[in-house]
Amino acid sequence: MLKTSVKFKQHGFTIVELLVVIVVIGILAAITIVSYTGVSKKAVIASIQSDLSNASKKLEMYKVEHGSYPNTLTDSGSGKYCPTPIDAQYCAKVSSGNTLNYPTVGPNSQTYSLYVAAADTTQYVITNSNTVPAVSTGQPVPTVTIGSQVWMQYNVNTGTRVDTLVVNYNETAQLSGQKWCYDNLESNCAIYGGLYQWDEAMQHSKVPGAKGICPDGFHIPTDAQYTVLTTFLGGEANAGTRLKPGGDTGFNDLLVGVRSYSTSAFSHVNVLSYLWTSDLYDSSRPWYRSIQNNTTSFMRNAGGGQAQDTGGASVRCLKD
Repeated sequence: MLKTSVKFKQHGFTIVELLVVIVVIGILAAITIVSYTGVSKKAVIASIQSDLSNASKKLEMYKVEHGSYPNTLTDSGSGKYCPTPIDAQYCAKVSSGNTLNYPTVGPNSQTYSLYVAAADTTQYVITNSNTVPAVSTGQPVPTVTIGSQVWMQYNVNTGTRVDTLVVNYNETAQLSGQKWCYDNLESNCAIYGGLYQWDEAMQHSKVPGAKGICPDGFHIPTDAQYTVLTTFLGGEANAGTRLKPGGDTGFNDLLVGVRSYSTSAFSHVNVLSYLWTSDLYDSSRPWYRSIQNNTTSFMRNAGGGQAQDTGGASVRCLKD
């Protein structure tokens, strides 16, 4: 009997077929990653929006009971932020990985801004007048409301520090993007803010109300706007007490001192501070305001002494 043997010839994958398989697998993996990333991003946004909604409800309930929004929301740990004046029942809690920022407001404030950010820097903001969470870019600027005006809560500290030596009149003009720090210490800029020549503070503009070195949405206050502040606080004779540390406005001027226009020396830290306005008194002397530790006043001055436009003084910005 004849035996028939049938042999099947086995074929392996060709290079082309392998490449096709690899491409298909790559496409499927990419689709999966994109899909997961999209779902993950939506989850992050949802958690932020939920945190903002819940926190704003706490603020509104606080206002109903106390007549105004809290001055601050302090991080108490474990994602809990509690109001001051203290009322623990109105503490706001955020989701794990999220952080809350509530720029300080003045006493009896009827407005607020509330920010929540995730670990991936996604950030949304909600306010008393816009209760729908909106995308926010950049970091919020802490502010304090005094009367009808909204001020930055601290002096400007922007630019690259350049050290100054005690030599002679107008040792060197500040270049764009530069600042002085008291005693040439960056740590002093972190505490008190930078010291600036008037022209640098104004970014070489002479227009009253110029943005200058202020952040977006703020400007260097005019002489008239400082007068509005002074008038609201009861006049020059007593306004200084309310603007210094321990005052009731939250302005908290720390008396940084100055850099002399005539000797380039730093002096008077914790004794006085000069705050530039955006108005000139004459061709080289700007209007400025001064606060001293041994008086109650907030004085209006024009140039002279250490406040020539070549000297170094502080900048406090006002919201547009």
